[in-house]
Amino acid sequence: MQLDIIESAKVQIVLPEQRLFTVTQPPVTSSIIIRIIKGYEISDEVVFSIIQLVSNSVENLQPENVSVVDTDGNLLSDGIFERLASKRAGTFVEEEKKQKVLEAVISREEAIGSPIIPNYDRIQEWFEIKWKFEDKLKKKTEKQLYGVLPITSFKVEVTSDLGPLENGNIVDIKRQTISVVVDGLDEEVYIDQALKQQIFATVAGAVGYVRGRDSIQLSIAEFPIYTEEEKRAIMQRHAQKGILNYLFMILLGGALLGGLFFGAKKIRSILKKRKKEKEEMEEKEIELEGELEDFEELPEDVKGNDEKITEIKEVASTNPKILATVMEEWIVGGAKEVETEVAEEEPIEEPIEEPIEEVTP
Repeated sequence: MQLDIIESAKVQIVLPEQRLFTVTQPPVTSSIIIRIIKGYEISDEVVFSIIQLVSNSVENLQPENVSVVDTDGNLLSDGIFERLASKRAGTFVEEEKKQKVLEAVISREEAIGSPIIPNYDRIQEWFEIKWKFEDKLKKKTEKQLYGVLPITSFKVEVTSDLGPLENGNIVDIKRQTISVVVDGLDEEVYIDQALKQQIFATVAGAVGYVRGRDSIQLSIAEFPIYTEEEKRAIMQRHAQKGILNYLFMILLGGALLGGLFFGAKKIRSILKKRKKEKEEMEEKEIELEGELEDFEELPEDVKGNDEKITEIKEVASTNPKILATVMEEWIVGGAKEVETEVAEEEPIEEPIEEPIEEVTP
């Protein structure tokens, strides 16, 4: 069955892939190309009938998403709904086709203008920063997914749309698209809703996901995404990283243990020194207490200086070092005075005059 004025037709229908992590899905679209029998003209009513026929045959295909083109390149579906509505309302006026000759009002030089020479250095800098940014996000995402999926069971790709740079820095991220492809043939991977949510949360945390700006897409491949050689290379690379991390942890642990050992030794020596100083202070306090007891046994004429003795006791209790220094100086000075007094009290022996005998001739 076919329409009388149409010689042949070809219909193409696009069913978009169902995305797991997107709120809105792309619409179903269709394109129809028709060849009209020579000598016939197709009306808007016939074009509208073709649109309705195709849209009612495909699920979720809206009439406004159907395009009809003839073999001469005319878009027959353009503005068809408005024209039909005007005809039904009785307000449609068919415009006459007129060919107008456009006259040039400006010269060719004015129309083209001066050539713009792009700054290739800035363009190269922008692409290098963009590539480094995307590579950094890719590696970070892969590292985070290693705790969720087996190492050789997924691939990650990151694309971004960046705004102008400011002093070589990214100041505006317009969009980020992260695609995760999981090997559906891997026996260690079981894709369920819980795993999908875990993958989404992991990727979102790694890239700084912003709802409404970024897009995270999860696809399941029903074919191997790595060859056996690629798998061995990936496993070997991660094994080397694991050995290096292990050695680093050993060195770090040894450094920490060494630091703790020397720290404990230093603290022990400090505590021992403080203990020794404390014992010396206690010994000096005991000596001072004995000397204070001696002060209490002083004669009556000395005991009259009660105020000075009280001050000496306060100094002995608050700062015994000062009192010990004063006592040492006092004892040394007193010993010197005693030696001087003893030297003064020693009797001076007078020379004995012997009698002179007179000799008589």
